[in-house]
Amino acid sequence: MFRMVETYGIPLDIVVLFLDQRGIVPDWLHFYEMGVKSGWKPEGIVSKLDEAIVDVYGPDWRDQWKRRFDAIIKVE
Repeated sequence: MFRMVETYGIPLDIVVLFLDQRGIVPDWLHFYEMGVKSGWKPEGIVSKLDEAIVDVYGPDWRDQWKRRFDAIIKVE
């Protein structure tokens, strides 16, 4: 998922929508880790994930995702 966004410039929400339509759950943590390894700022990665999740799943799902994600990752 990360490579599609970084290498090919495909918008994250399009990738997430594509996966959702096929019943595939994205690996949010892997996307975050790959972004950090590639030099992206953690808060920028979370912001991109947040926007894509709201676009595809809606704000209620984002709130659930954000609580779980924050429990695993500490964004500076």
